Amino acid sequence: MEELEFRIRRLTRKDIDAAQSLAQNVWGDQAKRDTGMNIAYPKRLRRMFEGYLHADPRGSFLATIEGKAIGASYGHKWGRVGWIGPIEVSTEYQKHGVGTLLAHATVDHLETVGCDTIGVETMGDSEGHVEFYRRIGFSVHSPTFFYEKRLESDPGLSGETILLPFTSYETILNRAKELSERISPGLDLSVEFWMSYVANLGRILVYQDPNDPEKLLGASVVYGRTMEGVDTHLLRLLIVDPDHDDQQRVANALLQDSEFLVRRMGGRRMFFSCPATATSVSLLAERGYRVIGNNVRMTRGAKYAERGEMQIISWAG
Repeated sequence: MEELEFRIRRLTRKDIDAAQSLAQNVWGDQAKRDTGMNIAYPKRLRRMFEGYLHADPRGSFLATIEGKAIGASYGHKWGRVGWIGPIEVSTEYQKHGVGTLLAHATVDHLETVGCDTIGVETMGDSEGHVEFYRRIGFSVHSPTFFYEKRLESDPGLSGETILLPFTSYETILNRAKELSERISPGLDLSVEFWMSYVANLGRILVYQDPNDPEKLLGASVVYGRTMEGVDTHLLRLLIVDPDHDDQQRVANALLQDSEFLVRRMGGRRMFFSCPATATSVSLLAERGYRVIGNNVRMTRGAKYAERGEMQIISWAG
C-alpha cells in the first residue's frame, strides 16, 4: 500500500467551502455504493459547519494533502460527555489511515477539554465501520433508529408548549443544563440550545411546569433546513424530565408542536434518530413515524446511560 503524506490540522472558517464539498462527495459516493445509482447528493448548509465551530472552535479537524482537503472530523462537547460526528474521508483516500488519525485527534481533543465519556453513532449494518471504532477503543453501547414522518397536514398546536423568542434564548440555558444533569450525570445539552440561535440553526420549544413556570419539564430544538434543496427538517433534540409522572404527555406535546413548527418553516418531513424504549416505540408509531434506518451507538471511557421514557438525544452528526 502506498504511504500517503497527509497533514492533520484544526478546521477553521476558511475551510468551510472545502469541507462542504468533501462531505457532499463522500456521501454521494456512499449513496452510489448503496444503490448502484449516481445520485446528486445535496450539500450540507454552511451554517451547519458554522454551528460546529461556534460550539467548539478547536474541536474540528481537517486532513490535507498538498493543501487539498481529503478528510474531516467534528468533535462535540456536551459537558463531560463528548461525541464525534461525522468523520468523512474522500473515497480514494480511505483505508490509508486518514480516518484513524482524524478520530484520534478528535478523541484527544475531547479528553483534553474534560469529556469522561466519548460516543459515536455509526452505520449499524456495516461491520467495517463498527470494527474501525473498536480498534480505537470504542465498544458497542446500543442500537439507535432513524425515524421520519411526512407531514401531510397541519398537526395544529397542543397548547402546552411555548416557542421561545429569539431574544429569550439565554433564559433557558441554565434550566436546560439542570434538566440534562437529571437525564445523565455530567451531560450538558445547553450548548445545543445556545447554538440553535447563535448559528441560526433553528428554534426552541419549551414545556414548563404549569405549577412552577421556572421548572422545565421538557424542551425540543427544531432545525430549519440542513441540506440544500431538501424539505426534510431535523428534530435535533427532544428531552423530558425523567422524574415527571406523565413523560409521554410532555413528549407528545413537544412532538406535535415540533411538527407544526417544521410546517411553518416550509418543511414537509421531519426526521431524527434516537434509542428505542417502550414509550418511544409506541408513541412514535401512534404519531405516524416510520423507521428508515439504523445506527449503532458506541462509547469509550466512563459508562453512559440516559434516564427517562423518551429522550431524543442523537450523536449522529
